Amino acid sequence: TVDEFRLAAYKTDSKPLYSFENKLVKMANQYIAGHGQNPAIAACVQKWLYQWAKDDALLGDANRSGILIRKWSLASIASAYIQTKHAPWQHPNHKQKIENWLSKVANTVVSDFSTNPQNNSRQNNHLYWAAWSVALTSYAVQDQSLFNWAMDSAKYGVQQINMDGTLPQEMARSSRALLYHVFATSPLAMLAEMGKRNGIDLYTINDGA
Repeated sequence: TVDEFRLAAYKTDSKPLYSFENKLVKMANQYIAGHGQNPAIAACVQKWLYQWAKDDALLGDANRSGILIRKWSLASIASAYIQTKHAPWQHPNHKQKIENWLSKVANTVVSDFSTNPQNNSRQNNHLYWAAWSVALTSYAVQDQSLFNWAMDSAKYGVQQINMDGTLPQEMARSSRALLYHVFATSPLAMLAEMGKRNGIDLYTINDGA
């Protein structure tokens, strides 16, 4: 049941973040689509990322919704960074600042989803999306410990799959179970592909679930 007042407040509070993410990802995609022929686009992405890194964005205390949003934001931001990481850097020292910041955000996400393990969000699609954001960051900053956490979380998700292919946590969504299964499967599939490219076969776990 939607609380219209809280929904309106949520949209207002999250709008600046989603606006930043959407524009950042759009620019990064444009850079890749142009085969790297327009370094000015990459420079803009780098500038935006550096400003947020300089101010330690996404590292403050967060309520329940903020914790969930942080991991989705990290996935978008890390993806944009990966797409422009090898472009010419206008300020090479900014690159290390951005990577240090991404590492801190990723470790915060790991901490978020390693506490209160009894919470549904530590066991369902939110955990898989957290794992995907951390996996992307592990590649962006070349951090094996982050990658290991992401793969362990992905394995946990695959182990939850029933013989009939359903996920218990998402079946609990009742009339929205189909929607949530699609939402949960997306990060698991991407994690399986990343794992496959790094010698970890998630496709064979739990009898090929």
